[in-house]
Amino acid sequence: MKTRLLIVGHSPNLHGAEYSCLRLLSRISDEVDLRVAAPGGGPFEEGIRELGIPFESFTPMVPFVFENDLNYRQPQFAKTLKKNLDLLDARVPEVDVIHTNTHFVWEGATLAARRGLGHLWNLREIPRQSPLWRPMWGWENTESWMHTLTDHFACNSSALIQTLSPDNQAISTVVYNGLDIKPWSRAKSREWMESTWNIPPESKIFLTVGNFIPEKGHLELLVELEEQLQGHEDWFWVCVGAGGPSEAAFRQRIIERGLEQQVICPGPMAGMGERMAGADVYLLPSLTEAFPTVLLEAGRCRVPFLATDRGGSPEVARCGGGRCYSNHRDLAQAIALHQAGALQMPPLDPGAFTQAANAEAYLKVLNKIQSPNKELMGLRQGVVEEIFEKGRSLEGIANRRERWLRLARLPLLGRFIQRGLSPGRLI
Repeated sequence: MKTRLLIVGHSPNLHGAEYSCLRLLSRISDEVDLRVAAPGGGPFEEGIRELGIPFESFTPMVPFVFENDLNYRQPQFAKTLKKNLDLLDARVPEVDVIHTNTHFVWEGATLAARRGLGHLWNLREIPRQSPLWRPMWGWENTESWMHTLTDHFACNSSALIQTLSPDNQAISTVVYNGLDIKPWSRAKSREWMESTWNIPPESKIFLTVGNFIPEKGHLELLVELEEQLQGHEDWFWVCVGAGGPSEAAFRQRIIERGLEQQVICPGPMAGMGERMAGADVYLLPSLTEAFPTVLLEAGRCRVPFLATDRGGSPEVARCGGGRCYSNHRDLAQAIALHQAGALQMPPLDPGAFTQAANAEAYLKVLNKIQSPNKELMGLRQGVVEEIFEKGRSLEGIANRRERWLRLARLPLLGRFIQRGLSPGRLI
């Protein structure tokens, strides 16, 4: 009898986690009885339905926040989690194991706790190293709860495992993102790039694919690369990706350095993994990177890559295809060396990164998952209640704060606030 597996995701879009999940599910769908719960209405749902897998839509709230919105998000997270937990419990039929697809969604873990099921957490990011995000409950609480709520972690790189607590490392296994693309020929891809981005023939094209968020390192590389771009009018850096918090500063720097024609930001574009072959070099300037599937895609297209040595990037580079550097200055200098023919790199040997190897490793982990005993069930249900209790407490604080802010808008109280008086001193 097939294992009945529920996959719980956090995004309707096709970011790295969703691409990797689709590739995995396409390989294991004959061996596992699958269904998926995730935000609907986007390309991820479309991909799941194309595979013939039942899909349940819900909208989670991510338990990671920006530094300045911590007090506002915490109460809402617990309320949303409770609502989604009740919704999924009512709509999702009986399953054997629940798979949570990233750090950023907790509905799968809490549903497994409520139903007394085995739980597998597939970790695909390193938010601990992000300059942008922080967990709303603090890392110690978050990792302790994750340890209690799951039977095993499937992590997409050894580097990711090393960022976990010792307890969580002990129940973790590497399951790399698999590779399954059919690349265009270099001639076809090159023609497409030149016509799409108005790049003259015989130019050098450097390619980066990633959304404009601080951890992707676009601005840091631009600072080190701009002089070389200014000195080579036939060099073009194309940065494909959706807008984000770091985009404005990046574009402003481009304008200030007069590089509007050479640094091209076309926005998000589907299917880039198949179209990379026309680039001369792939650049990955990330500040943190759990596992860069994009480097596998570059290698599959026979495009050499130059990357920072963050996260799982060195694990790919050890198998050929490119090199990694400890800082953006060295990375920028390596570009010049490569263009001068002084830097040779062997082609990538996909080895453990094939989709077949990925699926085999995942199924081995899945087979380890068993239903928890009564003691563990009690511990897991206690964690879920603790999350809800913290949420109720913080909701009360937030409501009192909101009432005070409404009062503070009154003229008399506003004058007290301007003098630095707190609500407590007014009582």
